[in-house]
Amino acid sequence: MFKRGCREEIDTRRFRAKLMLVMALLKELKLRVENNAEVVRRSRARLLERARVIRERFGESYAARLFKEARSYEVVEAHLRYVSALLERLLIRLETLVVAGSIFEAAALASQVVRELKRSLVYKMPQFGVVVDEVDRASRELVEVSRSAGYAPSKSVVSEEAKRILREAEALVASQEMENR
Repeated sequence: MFKRGCREEIDTRRFRAKLMLVMALLKELKLRVENNAEVVRRSRARLLERARVIRERFGESYAARLFKEARSYEVVEAHLRYVSALLERLLIRLETLVVAGSIFEAAALASQVVRELKRSLVYKMPQFGVVVDEVDRASRELVEVSRSAGYAPSKSVVSEEAKRILREAEALVASQEMENR
């Protein structure tokens, strides 16, 4: 039990177990995102090949629609790579905080970044929505438990850390795009 000289005691084992559940859900989400990114990449490659064949046989005007569709696949794939990088950075930071014993900060950070993730999911894909909602609910519960126990991490520190994770994810995706070109 952990008592912070305040309203209520926190069972740190339960708190840590719930935080581990959040991290497991984030890992599952990351795997789903990576799987979908691979499916989109393969579909785009097949579509481009088909467009090239049509262009050779029938001309550019017939293939234009397929090339345009391939471009939209590219945009979806780039977004999925960003979400994957964001989840990777978040998981690394959460694992670091848990190992360091900063479980309350980890819960607050998870809640903040998941909120940003929900806003950034441009392409509402139901297979992600369920997991993101579950992670959001669990991380908010953890934050509420820590607040009711009197522990409230500095919002500016958590916000800065969340912004740093978002910037790192953007930089990682940008560097991967530069390598691919």
